[in-house]
Amino acid sequence: MNVTVLYGSRYGHARAYAERFAALAGTEAIDCTEDFRLTNDADKVVFFGGVYAGSVRGLKRAFRRVPVSAETIVATVGLSDVNDAANAEYLKSSVRRALPRGMREKTEIFHLRGGLAPEKLSFTHGLLLKMLYRAMKNVPADKADAVGRAVVESYGKTVDYTDFSALAPIAEAAGIRL
Repeated sequence: MNVTVLYGSRYGHARAYAERFAALAGTEAIDCTEDFRLTNDADKVVFFGGVYAGSVRGLKRAFRRVPVSAETIVATVGLSDVNDAANAEYLKSSVRRALPRGMREKTEIFHLRGGLAPEKLSFTHGLLLKMLYRAMKNVPADKADAVGRAVVESYGKTVDYTDFSALAPIAEAAGIRL
């Protein structure tokens, strides 16, 4: 079986997951934010994308080149807790809206947790994070959403929640034996 692994990453967590997954699949991970080509022999396309302000980096660009007939999997990579049901549902609907119509219902969607390195943030992302932190810091944890809780917990710290064991269900969905 041929698997194509694509990723869209700004700060490296989605790239790390994609590269590890590609190694398991015996292929290379392709950065879809650069100019890239897809070969026609892929049975499955697996995409890993960083979540920034609710959108998934590189998703629309990647799926413009993926044939509608391809079997597809999308894994989002973000700071917030992927086990939070409301967060997972929000991410899933965000991904489905970004996919071409013929792929929305047939694409399997997974969520992975990445991290944050404040020193690597662009000026704009740092400013957005600061504004979100200020808005959320006095909100009780039980009233905050998953993103707000993650921002408050990690603000000003370098955190890395990368968990490569979380790739197992994605590998299973892609038909890759670990």
